[in-house]
This record gives sequence, structure tokens and C-alpha cells, in this order.
Amino acid sequence: MIAEHVIARGSVRVENLARAVGVSAMTIYRDVANLEQAGIVHLDRGLVRAVATSLSEADAEFRLQQSPRIKQAMAEALAPRIAQGSSVMLDDSTSAMWVLRALRDVHPLTVITTSLLVANEAKQMDGVRLLMAGGEYEPWAHAMMGPTAAANLRAWQADHCVMSASGIVGKRCQHPYENAVQVKQAMIASSTNRYLLLDHTKFARKALYTFAEITDFDAVVVDAATPREIRDELAGHGVEVIVSE
Repeated sequence: MIAEHVIARGSVRVENLARAVGVSAMTIYRDVANLEQAGIVHLDRGLVRAVATSLSEADAEFRLQQSPRIKQAMAEALAPRIAQGSSVMLDDSTSAMWVLRALRDVHPLTVITTSLLVANEAKQMDGVRLLMAGGEYEPWAHAMMGPTAAANLRAWQADHCVMSASGIVGKRCQHPYENAVQVKQAMIASSTNRYLLLDHTKFARKALYTFAEITDFDAVVVDAATPREIRDELAGHGVEVIVSE
């Protein structure tokens, strides 16, 4: 609850956080110390700042625990598009991980990824051929990133790619890290059908780098909490909008 409160607001003073969560300031300092060690927040003179900002992203394992029902519903809405015998590129986003879980009964399936979290899940699934692109390991993503990973991805051609964005500004899909942008762009260039998963919180955020435009994707999957005007704007760009239940 503390991490979610801080990430939603960017930064919160300890006394305000204690009041909002309903615990003592001492408890906040103790819990924030654990979150700081995990790289999720940073404490500076009584101000707790979220590491996930326009310039950075939160740890992948932490993100995997956030809004699981929303991400599962979005994944299940997309899953019917990916048939048996397909190949699919999955980025390091937790939305892509949920798509993989939704494909558990779809096999044979070839999964191409740079994410160790995705790979660890895929290797336990029946009928999955796993291909991994090497590169520089990024601890925050638990994935390989950078130009080497991008070059490896461009050597393949997949039926589908599935990814998310840290933020959306107009038609621009954004992410805070250039080495992650290189991987996403390689996946887009190396796939036939491209899908972008965005929960409603992504439309209130921006990030440093633009890796694509909405129109680069065949379909955008959003959750039911995404405002109608945003859905209409996406559809107005000529992109199919899939709304999860």
C-alpha cells in the first residue's frame, strides 16, 4: 500500500504518508527502508520519492504484483489473437508476462524474449520453444537490453509481438530507458502483428524516450477503467481498441 501510494503521486512526505496509510511515522520509515533497498522508492529528508518516474522504472518483480486482476483481464482479452503454432515476441513488461500465462493452453508456441522472468515461466510450460536474445543484463527489468539484444531480435521474424509502455503522450509510446527502447523497436520491426497493452494509469504518465506511435500497432488493449474519451481518441487514430472486461 505504501509503494502504490507513493508511485501514484510521485513523491509524498513521511507525515502525509503516515496519515494516508493510517500508521505511525516510525512504521513508515521502517517500511520505506525496505522499499528503498529494493530500488522502488528513495527517501530524502522526509520526502519519499517513487523510483518509477518519467526518468526511471520500478523493479519488474514489484510491477508484477501490481494490479494483477487488471493485467490478467487484459491478457485474456488478447490471448485469442495468438493461435497454436505461432511465434510471439514478449518484452520485459509485466503485461507481457500475463499474456504468456493466458497462453498456457496454446501450444505448440514459440516464445522470443529478453526477459528472464518471462523465460523462467515459459520453460515450465508444455509445448513451448523458448528463444532468448542476449545483451546487457538490467537488474531493474530482470532482462537483457541494449544494442546487442536488439540486433539478436532483428535476426528473427515473429508472427506477433506483445509489449507495454511506461507512458503515453498523444500518439507517442514512451519509456524512460534508451536501452529498453532499442529492444522494443527491434521487436516491432521483427513481427507481423503488433499489440500494445495499456492500463488506464499509463495515460497519466510520460517518459523520456519515444519508441513508437500508437499507429505502429495493430491493436491496443486497454482496461475497463480507461476513460471513454481516451478510447475514442485511440480509435480515431485508426487503431483497433480492445477493452478488457
